[in-house]
Amino acid sequence: MNTLVLKCVVCIVLGISLGTVRVYAGEENRFSEYRQVTSVHVPLVSVPTVVEVPLRSINASFGLGLIDGSQKLIPYIIENTVTQKVNVPRITGIASSEAALFDDNSSTYVDFDLPLGTQGEFVPGTAMLTLSYAQPITSSQLEVALAPYVANPTSIEVRALVNGVEKVVVSKTYRNAWSINFPKTTASVWKVIFNYSQPLRIVEMKFVDDRIATSLSSLRFLAMPGEKYALYYSVDRPAARFTDELPQLSGGPAVKGSLGVSAVNSTYVLPDTDGDGVPDISDNCVTISNKDQIDIDQNGRGDACDDFDRDGVINSRDNCVNVTNADQTDTDGDGIGNKCDSEESRITEKYAWLPWVGMGSVVFVLGGLMFMVLRTFKKEGSPIIPTK
Repeated sequence: MNTLVLKCVVCIVLGISLGTVRVYAGEENRFSEYRQVTSVHVPLVSVPTVVEVPLRSINASFGLGLIDGSQKLIPYIIENTVTQKVNVPRITGIASSEAALFDDNSSTYVDFDLPLGTQGEFVPGTAMLTLSYAQPITSSQLEVALAPYVANPTSIEVRALVNGVEKVVVSKTYRNAWSINFPKTTASVWKVIFNYSQPLRIVEMKFVDDRIATSLSSLRFLAMPGEKYALYYSVDRPAARFTDELPQLSGGPAVKGSLGVSAVNSTYVLPDTDGDGVPDISDNCVTISNKDQIDIDQNGRGDACDDFDRDGVINSRDNCVNVTNADQTDTDGDGIGNKCDSEESRITEKYAWLPWVGMGSVVFVLGGLMFMVLRTFKKEGSPIIPTK
């Protein structure tokens, strides 16, 4: 009896432990969309107090994840104070409004579609954007924000017009697009060249001017006595937002806080929209699962999301991959479209009733044989059913 009780106690303890691990892991994974994390230093407070923390160079346009010691998302607001007029460039090379790339707004963007080739097929594209500033800027970093679930361009190149000579400051690079560093350069005219094999959507793009600070952003939230806080930032897809009621944080007095040393978020996971194990930024089919990444025609798009026969149906959903059949007609329902089904003319497919006639014939023959056997038993006087 004591052994049984002991076993039950052990099972309960193990169950609670495993449940705790799962909950903790789940909480950790909630912030896997953020690349960076930093501690938030808050002065000692004895009552709930509004704290204001300068964000330095952190871009809050795409959302932040402010958490307390229990991993709970904390409500906050962002206040911006303009300290100097922004040196916004004039940009050429895009069909839509250039302002979308400089407005710190994640809902505006610029699209670059795949161009059509000579045979009506989609081919890899190139976009060359020229940024002209009224006054020269000194920069060593280009920041690019892509829309969620968009694959990286295949390469990025950066050039600058220095003393009348076009200079390559970043040769074709295949690094992640969101932040590209290069030797400090001063120029008024810059060129950014994107090569891409899948549709490209850019939300924000700017050269960081090393000489001036254009604005000061501050994070405001209600801090609790004795609580510790951390800030997740540099998000690369839609992330969970706080759901608690937002306190009155704007204006009024606030104590000053500060940020600690930034670190790479150890729980960060590259987005993988289709769940095939290949991150979106390097997946040749972002929304169609294709772990093998096969690309027979080497056009930069995986065969699973390509359309070989140009009928408007991608290969992975096309019942005739190499034969144009937009209607996808499949009379016999075998998963192969009529136009490419070599078995469509079989007599059993052409005459669906024929198999039933065959089965009926078999039943008729078997019944006849059974009848003859029974008659044989009766003639020989052998009882069919034993008698007592």
